[in-house]
Amino acid sequence: MRAACTAAAVLVLLPAGALRATVQDAPTDLVLQVFDPTGAVLPGVAVELQGPDGVVHRGTTEGTGRVRLDGVAPGDYDVSATLPGFRTLRTPISMGVASDWRRSITLQVGEIEETINVTERRQPPGAASRAAVVEPPAVGGNIKVPKKLKHVSPDARPRCGTRGWRVSSCSRP
Repeated sequence: MRAACTAAAVLVLLPAGALRATVQDAPTDLVLQVFDPTGAVLPGVAVELQGPDGVVHRGTTEGTGRVRLDGVAPGDYDVSATLPGFRTLRTPISMGVASDWRRSITLQVGEIEETINVTERRQPPGAASRAAVVEPPAVGGNIKVPKKLKHVSPDARPRCGTRGWRVSSCSRP
């Protein structure tokens, strides 16, 4: 009789314990890490997670490329990630088991466009505008223009008997 009561208690308590363990083990913080195609982490990525109930979770990746979104319940979601210079990623994800709350995503390099508008007309050849003419700096007072006394090329070497050079030792070839 005692064995039958124990078996009945195990059968009643086992499903409740298994259900309780499943609910407790389900995380509520989604951790996403964002990479570029080379595998480098991407900080500053704006991430949005929209659930079926219309609730939107928002976050921005930090220096490690990770973002933590709090209070994410199991279910189906649409995730989007945007960063200038990269294509916007929009993809559905399903959250069911514990391993689903840690995800990695990769953003593909996008195209950058730039427009330059020129409003000035081109000057005819030989006509210089006044702004293009640069005046030499004025020298006056006790400042004088330096004089070049002698040209010395970088590959000049002293020769024996040359005036103006002090040669400690001189060898003739």
